[in-house]
Amino acid sequence: MGTRFTAPDRPEDIHRWAHTPRAAVLVDADGYFGMLAKMLPEARHSIKIVGWDIDGRTELTPQDPDNPNRLCDVLQSIADDKPDVDISLLQWDFALIYALEREWLPSLQFDWRGHPGITSQLDGHLPPGASHHEKIVIIDDEIAFVGGIDLTTGRWDESTHPADDDRRTTPEGERYAPWHDVQMVVSGDAAHAMAELVDARWQNAIGKGPALRPREDTADDRWPEGLEPDFEDLEIGIARTRAPFRHVEERREIELLHLDMISQAERYIYLENQYFTADVLIEALTDRMKDVPDLVLIAIMPQTLPGMVEELSMNAGRYRAMQHLEDAGLGDRVMLVHPISCPEDGGGDINDDDTAQIMVHAKVLIVDGRMLRVGSANFNNRALGLDSECDLTIYAGDEDQVARVGAIAARLLGEHLGGDEDAARAIFEADDILQALEDRRLGDETRRLVKSEQLDAHDTPLAHALSVVGDPASPPPTLAFLGAKVRLAFEELGVLRRADDPEGRDSPDARSSHGGNELALSGAAAAVRTTLAAVALLVLTALIALTPIGDWTGLESLPRWTPGPWLLAGISLVMVVLGVFAFPLGVMVAVCGFLFGWQGGIAAGLAGGAASALVFFLAGRRMKSRVLKNFLSTRMRRIVRHLSRRGATGIAALRAVPVVPFSVVTLAAGASEISLWRFLAGTALSMVPAICALAVMGDRLWLFWHEPGLVPVLHFAAATLVLGVHLTIMSQLTKWVND
Repeated sequence: MGTRFTAPDRPEDIHRWAHTPRAAVLVDADGYFGMLAKMLPEARHSIKIVGWDIDGRTELTPQDPDNPNRLCDVLQSIADDKPDVDISLLQWDFALIYALEREWLPSLQFDWRGHPGITSQLDGHLPPGASHHEKIVIIDDEIAFVGGIDLTTGRWDESTHPADDDRRTTPEGERYAPWHDVQMVVSGDAAHAMAELVDARWQNAIGKGPALRPREDTADDRWPEGLEPDFEDLEIGIARTRAPFRHVEERREIELLHLDMISQAERYIYLENQYFTADVLIEALTDRMKDVPDLVLIAIMPQTLPGMVEELSMNAGRYRAMQHLEDAGLGDRVMLVHPISCPEDGGGDINDDDTAQIMVHAKVLIVDGRMLRVGSANFNNRALGLDSECDLTIYAGDEDQVARVGAIAARLLGEHLGGDEDAARAIFEADDILQALEDRRLGDETRRLVKSEQLDAHDTPLAHALSVVGDPASPPPTLAFLGAKVRLAFEELGVLRRADDPEGRDSPDARSSHGGNELALSGAAAAVRTTLAAVALLVLTALIALTPIGDWTGLESLPRWTPGPWLLAGISLVMVVLGVFAFPLGVMVAVCGFLFGWQGGIAAGLAGGAASALVFFLAGRRMKSRVLKNFLSTRMRRIVRHLSRRGATGIAALRAVPVVPFSVVTLAAGASEISLWRFLAGTALSMVPAICALAVMGDRLWLFWHEPGLVPVLHFAAATLVLGVHLTIMSQLTKWVND
């Protein structure tokens, strides 16, 4: 249906608009990864990678079994062949819930296989509960890839998305489902603007970033060889989400961009996204569809989501969104569908064993063929105000650009119709868009779009509660405040780098605000921290012992065990495993005292502590100085070397900092010059008194639990006092060693 072209009004309240000589949309990781395999080795001075996840085991060309091009091998080869090329990798310092899905100690992996020219850094500079979700690759500050595709395992797939494909296999040998995703590539000023954003991320993370070359005006802008551009000579909009955190100002530009696009919609909104839960955007959709009777929404989304919590929480939000549209009388103008891949012989239903649900991970919004958005932001609340995100957008300025945006929409929908772009183009041009899609969505033998059903299965109190917790629109003020305070304390102790003072406190010649005692935690501070934690444990125990909570949970009948050799061996193994995730050793000792009595708690604590100390020390000894390079802050590395040269007393002093995880200290000590016996002596000097006190505290908690009274409280207080005095003495030892 032809209409007179009207250029959409371009929003000016996003980050910026920048010119690009050429731009293209890369659909699915096959094309994107293959493009990187060719472009990365052509880098002249820099490669900058920013990601939610970056895994060196990622195969860029799994379709070529003789040359799979693992990411770590590609970067290693570049670093060896081109020592002048600066390679930097910045990824989110991820939450524990993702630990089993990721490469272990990712900031070290590239170091082990790598080169001094490869810098890898974990970035945790953001509020509690937030994530760095951007997916960006920049080559020579001249070519920028931005979108939703992580450089990690389990992402590669071709646009045909066959139901069964041996090449879709993780490094662990597990098969994964078809995966649909989208990335965008730009050049020129737009790529340089993206490099500036990456530099800002590095500045926030560690106080300095990779070198940024001045923008050079050249007639021949870089572009991937063999890639046909979808757009030429146009302005690209860049929008961000940044949660307020310390000196980082809040940016809700992606929310504003979505609202602007929705407010100008006239015929159709085409959405490909993982989620459909953003409350403010659902409300905006409702208002706009009420105002424009012909406006329809096509939403392409996955049927199921990975993980029970994500499945419950995000589908509960999707249910609320659809119910809101239904209640507004708009249900018949919304088509929410899920792509499936059927066997090559045709047939199949979503419930059949031989069909495969396609995971839609793309983050695309197209409005009327006039406006296009591609990026990292999901259609959920947290993408608008909590997580770090980056999107690119195109607002068509003439008829040619409208045709090109429309071609992108036809390519995307056509892929879900078995590759029939002509059919998809006819759907968007039809008078009744949704009816045209309904007539065609089941027509292909190998690809089908099935309607969403049984969304009310997620209409449960648990699912809605998880949705509220897991999908906030902004960081909770109290958590953000406490998180900033905790990070400030870590920076004061030197465990984390200061983002706003890279050359001051972390420089080798800088003086500490503690007068040279850089690792000292005052005795008063240690005693206060210990006392507050002990009081909290005692109050919790009292609540369970003296209220009906114990009856409800059945914990009042919790038995005690006497640990034998095999149980002690099992406990030691558990402590080593939890140490991989930097779980506090002291907590485990107190739990053992609670379960096994003070004698059993001491035995378990000593056995587990010794096992953890040996395992992580030997691991650090094997890694040597590369552990120190990226795993710890500059200041912490300097302190480790400083204290390690002082033998057992130095290690004991290093153990005096309660906020430094046991396993982290041990890894660093193993990578230093200290001998094993001095390390063990220093560890014993610091840890044995603490283990004894914590085991007694756990034991007295159990006694108070079963026999509330003054005696166990006094014993608990005495053990707490001993622990506080011990920490105070260790703090003084720290000052003595440093001086």
